Amino acid sequence: MGEDLFLYNPKQAREFSAMMTNNFPDAYFSCSIRADYVTHELLEALEGSNCYYLAYGFESGDDTILKILGKRMSRSTNIKAYQLISDTAITPACSFMVGTPGETRDTLRNTINAIKEAGITDSAVFFTTPYPGSRLFRWCTEQGLIKNTVRYLEIVANRDAMVLTINFTKYPDIVVKLMRMMVLKELDKNLFRAGKASKLAPYKFVMIHIITPLVYETYFVLRKICGLLFARFRDESTRIVLNDKGTVSISEDLKR
Repeated sequence: MGEDLFLYNPKQAREFSAMMTNNFPDAYFSCSIRADYVTHELLEALEGSNCYYLAYGFESGDDTILKILGKRMSRSTNIKAYQLISDTAITPACSFMVGTPGETRDTLRNTINAIKEAGITDSAVFFTTPYPGSRLFRWCTEQGLIKNTVRYLEIVANRDAMVLTINFTKYPDIVVKLMRMMVLKELDKNLFRAGKASKLAPYKFVMIHIITPLVYETYFVLRKICGLLFARFRDESTRIVLNDKGTVSISEDLKR
């Protein structure tokens, strides 16, 4: 059940779980949910059924980035949800996005620290990608980041968000890609902390745990040195106009 509003209260979860148990006792199912809907009562209802997997969009461990994304969610709520699910027989999973407008080395560090604090091991990591209907998509068209809407939709319709489409940061594309790998590294490190073996193939293990952090940290050392000489390297955050809710401002906001 991929809709993240599918389960929104314990009563609805109990009713659905009872129907699944009575009508499809041999069918196991997974659900998506919002982190702020995760409660002891809801989990108790799901745990008594054949729900084996519960997923939600964590997206970022930085509160400012969560506001820019319009998630109406906090870092602490995301962490608490993962920990609550972890205390049940249900497997928790979440997804992250890197490269959001406003993303910097510091905001990514907050995401990595949140992963460590929550003990997250199972997660998909995507690049922030604007899709039709989202505020970010409208912002991109207004800012000229998406110049040909039809061509853009043809591109994103045929691949998932694990491919970088738009670079919203001040860093080169390769550094944004390294950001994703730094998140993957922390997820894999949590497997070790949990006493589990890495899921990475040997060459990927070397790439993510050794080469990636070396290149990533070297870039920022060099950037800091360049910042002593050139002003454009000193400010790492892309300048964006935010509305009163802290997310990207679009023309609609001016009409209200």
